[in-house]
Amino acid sequence: MNLEVSEKRKWIKLIFLGFAIFSLIILVMFILAIIFYPGGNIKDHTTTNFNFLWNTMCDLGADLSLNGESNVVSQIFFRIGMILYLIIFIIFFSTLWLFFKEKKVTKILSSIGLILIVLAGVFYVGVICTIGMHPLHNTILIFAPLFEFLAIILYTIIIFRDKRFLNLNRYTFLVMSILAITYMILAISGALVRGDFNLLVQRLGHTIFNFTISTCYVLQGIGAYLSVKKMKGDLK
Repeated sequence: MNLEVSEKRKWIKLIFLGFAIFSLIILVMFILAIIFYPGGNIKDHTTTNFNFLWNTMCDLGADLSLNGESNVVSQIFFRIGMILYLIIFIIFFSTLWLFFKEKKVTKILSSIGLILIVLAGVFYVGVICTIGMHPLHNTILIFAPLFEFLAIILYTIIIFRDKRFLNLNRYTFLVMSILAITYMILAISGALVRGDFNLLVQRLGHTIFNFTISTCYVLQGIGAYLSVKKMKGDLK
């Protein structure tokens, strides 16, 4: 292994390991945001604390909680988590894309996936900037996860075609795809049914999905790091 390949391998391993660590930090930021949320939800503005059934994650990023109290501490933790999320998941998929440039099919699919991830990042910026600005915020919130879901599904197909990555990566991507498809079906069903079911999908479902996907990203980072560590020769 020449010096250039060795140096490239080292940096890629650091990126994947860093992705796992920062994904864990993001989970901690979201948990702290929930802990410090003063209270109030769509069903009852007088309650205290975060209600997993009737609060949405975006409530954590508002200037005021729904019970009218200052939400500055929760807002800081939430926005730190979201900004980190935007940065690292684009870096992760951009680095992952480097492994799939040799074969035509995987190159096309991974390139489309990367474009979708960048678009998701742009819309997530919009999500952060429009909290409290209904209905614009709700409209942007449809497209941000949708682009991410489609990218995850594409990369699941790609990763199963590549034998260099561990089963940890393959099956974690598969779980993420199943979650993405399930959430999309529930979201569409909720929009049709409306009422409390729709509210639960938008709130409880969204919160569960966010925490599960963030946990999967921790595993993806660890799996990618270990995969690169065992790879031989160039990393193309």
